[in-house]
Amino acid sequence: MIEHTSTIEATFQIEGRGCVLVPGIPRDADTHVKIGDHVYILDEHRDCIDTVIRGIELIRAQPRLKGFPILLPKSITKDDIAIGAELHIVEQSPSDGKQNKSHFDVGDNVNVLMNARNHSPHVGQITEKLWHHKFQLWYYYLRDSDGHKVSKRYTAADLLPAEKRTEP
Repeated sequence: MIEHTSTIEATFQIEGRGCVLVPGIPRDADTHVKIGDHVYILDEHRDCIDTVIRGIELIRAQPRLKGFPILLPKSITKDDIAIGAELHIVEQSPSDGKQNKSHFDVGDNVNVLMNARNHSPHVGQITEKLWHHKFQLWYYYLRDSDGHKVSKRYTAADLLPAEKRTEP
């Protein structure tokens, strides 16, 4: 997986379609971003909106734009996104029949990002990782700092690496 990061400069609400973010996908990057790729947005308080790309806006005669604006699902509005927030687009590498490289390994210490999918803060260690063939991504399972198994699976976009690594 490849992650593209940019700062949101503008948001637009298009009635009947949804919220559009500018600059979106960087023009200067060699990208293979597509509809359905994972996106997360971090504001200045490190609150996270976790979603996917619903559309890619191709605007002609706009060479001054730094990228191709992206459309988010209708459930996310312009009011949900602050100008200046960090946009992270997680590009799924083209699959050649091999599993993509994992962001985390068993034994890595991680923090769970608080977002629409995650309502409970967890700090823990990855105990298992599982490749999901249909969605072409890794799922991770954790034990919290007290040694209890967390019953939820997480994606790389749900996790941040903690400072140190402990071998299992």
